[in-house]
Amino acid sequence: MPAPSNWKVQTPMSIPIDDKIVSDMIAAVELAHDMEPHQVNDYKLFSNVTPDDVHILSKEREFKYGQGKEIIAFADGPKSISGKDSKYVKFFYIYSNKPNQVKPNPKTYTYGIPKAREFWNDKVRDGYNKIDAKIPPTEG
Repeated sequence: MPAPSNWKVQTPMSIPIDDKIVSDMIAAVELAHDMEPHQVNDYKLFSNVTPDDVHILSKEREFKYGQGKEIIAFADGPKSISGKDSKYVKFFYIYSNKPNQVKPNPKTYTYGIPKAREFWNDKVRDGYNKIDAKIPPTEG
């Protein structure tokens, strides 16, 4: 007997990416590179993820049109359907012809903790360096 077609199945692919966490990741990368963090509508940056919670790797790279940096940011994501912790992983680029602009890759990846650790270790072996987080300036 076939399964009814109205069943809703939860899979990792059906869980939407939390845009607020991604926004915090972008702002953390901008701060780490001495740029003014972007603003997103009325959302108060770093209310979901603090800059200290975003771990950043960076490597100088030769791109098609010149030198630049490839940056990879890791942050805690929501729990998976099975209740396991997850990490968001996002790539960013800074090109030497636009050094004051971070270009985020449109895709955000979701990894389980073991896979995220393995990915981090592989990138460190490939020559990526850890960048320290910076605390955002306080408004006052």
